[in-house]
Amino acid sequence: MAREVLNRSASDKLKTIPLSNDTIRSRIQEMSEDIKQQTTARIKTNKYYLLQLDESTDFVNHAIFLVCVRHVWDGDFQEQFLCSRKRPITTTAGDILNTVDSYLVRWA
Repeated sequence: MAREVLNRSASDKLKTIPLSNDTIRSRIQEMSEDIKQQTTARIKTNKYYLLQLDESTDFVNHAIFLVCVRHVWDGDFQEQFLCSRKRPITTTAGDILNTVDSYLVRWA
């Protein structure tokens, strides 16, 4: 497919890139870590930001929290996924606050 879109030379170069499961997993983890660090740094530089939480349950009835953050970056509003957390205990306001707080403290 690369040969069709690009050319034979580019296709041959792409074949030299290692694509084992370990290589791909490692690269995805590196990109994820980089995104977390960039998002955290952007949040730290903003005086105001908004956290949006969504709670759902999975097939074994565990609560899952999804957290998104909205902030201003370079004069434009940005919305980014921040984290997801499984919570097998109750979903009281205190549980939700502790879950989000522990994540933010860890990355602050």
